[in-house]
Amino acid sequence: MKIFKHIFSAVVLFSVVFNVSAQNCSTLSVNLGNDKNLICGDSVSLFASTNYAYPDSATWQWTPTSSMVNEQTQHPKVFPNSTRDYIVIGTTPSGCVMRD
Repeated sequence: MKIFKHIFSAVVLFSVVFNVSAQNCSTLSVNLGNDKNLICGDSVSLFASTNYAYPDSATWQWTPTSSMVNEQTQHPKVFPNSTRDYIVIGTTPSGCVMRD
């Protein structure tokens, strides 16, 4: 009686393709909209509108951050006790910067 041992070898090849589209930073923008007037002690939610397709993946920085809640989001709430000018900077994962 002959006993045959068969050794099977399998090679599995696979590839992962990431579709990354080139992004033109010069076409990105962010806008805080019109000025808002408040009575001292009131609050308002700010909103940085943008033409960036994936705003949730961007990082958001606001200044000044005093009297502000959720300052690292696209829409913080502010409780200013004096006249304030707010600035927002949005940065995409690829490093494009938007500012208003």
